[in-house]
Amino acid sequence: MVRQILITWPIARINTSRADYDLMTFDVPHANPSTYQTSSYVYRKALIRKHQLHTTFLEYLAKSRHRGNQTILEEAAPKGWTVEIRFADELDEALVDELGELRVGLEGNEELEEMDRQ
Repeated sequence: MVRQILITWPIARINTSRADYDLMTFDVPHANPSTYQTSSYVYRKALIRKHQLHTTFLEYLAKSRHRGNQTILEEAAPKGWTVEIRFADELDEALVDELGELRVGLEGNEELEEMDRQ
């Protein structure tokens, strides 16, 4: 059962949506960013889950290669990068120094249509 509560603050004209993390929908807040507020906790939790999935996937592939097994997952999953930063400026430095391939990919995506991006 999806249960989502929408609270509207008439003075500030800001909408706040509350629901269980796994049941939240982001279509409306992303379509109207000036009238909706979303907690950064939600995005942080999503990034942590994505990182955990990526790490698990890499561990599985390493074990599979070690055993000499070939798996279709080697070609199916997109390439990912693990970046450990504490402050936003560290990301800029990392993109210049260590993550040149990622930076080139991000810059290339800016020129493409949204559906064609990698």
